[in-house]
Amino acid sequence: MKTERLLIDGDFAAQFVSISGTHVGPFMGLQPTGRRFRLNAVFLFELRNRKIVREQRIYDFTGLMIQIGALKAKPS
Repeated sequence: MKTERLLIDGDFAAQFVSISGTHVGPFMGLQPTGRRFRLNAVFLFELRNRKIVREQRIYDFTGLMIQIGALKAKPS
């Protein structure tokens, strides 16, 4: 996982990350494909007294499933 960008505004922060790897183990019932993937995600944080009190994670799950072959997509 690599942080691409970090935005901080008062008690709120957004961390944009890219996650890469290889599908080598079972994932949601899908047997390993050996395919490489790169996944974008955003982690949102709310802070109080310099501590994280709320976290939300947003992943490009559809993009991941296409890359490992679980979904098919038409070119646009």
